[in-house]
Amino acid sequence: MYTELIDGSIQSRNQNAKIVHLEDIGYESCDHERYTSLFQYGESIKNHFAVNGSVKGYRGEFYMNILWVDIDNADVGQAFNASKEFVKKLVSEYLVDPTQIYICFSGKKGFHIGLHSSLFGGFKASEDLPIRIKRLVGSLTEGIPSVDHGIYNNNRAFRAINSRHPDSGLYKSGLRYEDFMSQDIDEISFYAEAPSPTFRFSAEINPGRPNKKLIEAWEYACYTDDYSHEVNSIKKRDESGLFSPPSEGDRNNKLFKQACALFDKSQFKFYDVMQILSGLNDASGNPLDYKELYNIARSAQQRTQVKAEAGDGIKTWYALHEQIPDILNALDEKSG
Repeated sequence: MYTELIDGSIQSRNQNAKIVHLEDIGYESCDHERYTSLFQYGESIKNHFAVNGSVKGYRGEFYMNILWVDIDNADVGQAFNASKEFVKKLVSEYLVDPTQIYICFSGKKGFHIGLHSSLFGGFKASEDLPIRIKRLVGSLTEGIPSVDHGIYNNNRAFRAINSRHPDSGLYKSGLRYEDFMSQDIDEISFYAEAPSPTFRFSAEINPGRPNKKLIEAWEYACYTDDYSHEVNSIKKRDESGLFSPPSEGDRNNKLFKQACALFDKSQFKFYDVMQILSGLNDASGNPLDYKELYNIARSAQQRTQVKAEAGDGIKTWYALHEQIPDILNALDEKSG
């Protein structure tokens, strides 16, 4: 993999930039600005840079070695608290080993929190990787304030560790999890007063295995798109669909029809159907008690069996993919 190295002011990016192997970037310190590209490139970037003098307009595949999240706020204390909140979320909700989290103080008013791509099972190189990574970060950082979601574009430059911030005079410094979680912002800022070229992230020394929850988050980011433009037209159809929540006066009849459809058109077991019916029943606003709902489900199950036996004795099963969206949308409509 290759990266753009900007060894100097970002204002003179093209004059200060060159393409180097990612492995050539280390922890060396410098008393000026230094940046590398947030996304990495394949071999084709060398020809593109030679012809254009910059990475701008590159249309090839992108790579990402470490997923970085930038948490930034004019009040560095708020950025610090939000960063701690995010790290706690990674540990508690995603079960990430704390030693596998990259943590940096930017040297001014933000923190950079990173996760190696191996924890996600690797990020497959693609032309639209920046879009997918942005979607992934949105999912991972849900509920976390001060996250900069605007950095995930094709040619984003990211401040290098042990480089000096031109405004504050402080250095971007790597932090150990224990220090980050136990010390205050003044103590954290102290580390940034001088570079620390001997510092190493424990995640690089002892890389972790793929994390199941992070892999699932990445798969979701890869296979989800924005279909919000369809919502208005779909919503009108959902309100009167078979799996819209039952209304009082027609509640029992509709729940019975819904149960029959689930038994007839799927291979769901009885208690799977009960779970779905319970959600629809609760969404009605004035739900039936469990015993009554149970009787409806059992009656629907018996009716379906009798209907199948009255035919040719062979029951044809259908996938539920056409019905599940209606069920979920109806529940979301009521609960949200």
